Amino acid sequence: MTSETLTTRASWAEPAVAAARAILRADGERARTQRDAVFAFLVRVASAGLLYLTQIALARWMGSYEYGIYVFVWTWVLVLGGLSHLGLNMAMIRLVPEYQETGELDRLRGLFFGGRIFAVVLSSLIAIAGVAAVNLWPGALASPYGIPALLALVCLPMYVLGDVQDGIGRGRAWMGIGLLPPYVLRPLLVLLTMLAAQAIDMPMVAATAVKAAILATWLSTILQTALVERQLGREVPAGPRTYHWRTWLVTALPLLVIGFSEIVLQNTDVLVVSR
Repeated sequence: MTSETLTTRASWAEPAVAAARAILRADGERARTQRDAVFAFLVRVASAGLLYLTQIALARWMGSYEYGIYVFVWTWVLVLGGLSHLGLNMAMIRLVPEYQETGELDRLRGLFFGGRIFAVVLSSLIAIAGVAAVNLWPGALASPYGIPALLALVCLPMYVLGDVQDGIGRGRAWMGIGLLPPYVLRPLLVLLTMLAAQAIDMPMVAATAVKAAILATWLSTILQTALVERQLGREVPAGPRTYHWRTWLVTALPLLVIGFSEIVLQNTDVLVVSR
């Protein structure tokens, strides 16, 4: 490679480097928003790379048949998880800044508490209904899918809680708290758990992978919850809560339609092919 080529490439990189330095050094709300956007982009890029690596590793360790079962049942977690909070994850991004700006702290505290409890309760009921359906209609799923599907439903409440807290993090501009646990820590824990399982000669089957997903989902969401509670204690003073379910659900349901449609479009192929 010639020195002229290196000089040309360096000249192309200079504007990007200068822009990055300007964003990092600048003060003010606009600069903060730009930094948050860059951070969110980098987290999603890192997450995509980590998920790609995890998929390759799991497919090689488990083989196409067992890996296909795991992907099928986890896809159902994604689909049901995208429905179980009724769009409150996106409503958080819309409502939290509004309540913060208007100083309606009673509504803000009620939204933080009630929105998460509602999502966990509803997703738990859906998980219980799923377990009942699998047991009452065993022929609905081929036998190799049964146990992994039942195990995967254990992930649902914590998956949904993490999704809602992702919305809280974005609404409060806590990008690290909102994004790192679900997008980086969870897939990393799945990969490390499966690596440990292989090291101790556990069977590399779908049920083992789902157990790794359960561990990763619960640990990452518990950590995220602790971080959210700590930040709320610092930034939102204690006080009464008010609940405006009608306003929240009216705001959330159109967002649910958009978000759930996107999830279905992304995952229908896996469900149809597996079926």
